[in-house]
Amino acid sequence: MPIIAAAACRYDGAPAITAATPVEIDGVGPIRIGMPLADARRLLGEDLAVSESVAGSTCAYATPKSGPGGLSFMLNDRVIVRIDVTGGPMRTKRGIAVGSAEAQVLEAYAHSTEVMPHKYDAEGHYVVVKSPGGERRNLRYVFETSRGVVTKFRAGALPAVGYVEGCS
Repeated sequence: MPIIAAAACRYDGAPAITAATPVEIDGVGPIRIGMPLADARRLLGEDLAVSESVAGSTCAYATPKSGPGGLSFMLNDRVIVRIDVTGGPMRTKRGIAVGSAEAQVLEAYAHSTEVMPHKYDAEGHYVVVKSPGGERRNLRYVFETSRGVVTKFRAGALPAVGYVEGCS
């Protein structure tokens, strides 16, 4: 009898999140900011690996076991509040990825960017992209750069998307 693998697959057998799935300001693939962890697990068809919360905190990270490397979800009270990309192939809809030039971010999101000095890197910046407004007004991309190159990025809701040190 054949065994069919279904981890991280949609009903049609295709992976729910692949290297080609764009990271949007409000989610990635079927996963949306504000979604409970249980719903994300059901949609991905797999049990996400969840880190232990910092003592006294409700913040943790969930990582797809079979998804693209460098992708994780920040949780607050077991609800997805941001998406972190620390490496790997993941890109935004406008093609920005770890390794992209800061100038590319500024060009791609020229209408809504703010550049701030990096807290820990004298040669770095936070390039913050604000959503256009309405129901999405609290959503942001934050691209961290060093020497003009994106080193990691995140998407999600305020205030979590602005946390420089993650759950720390």
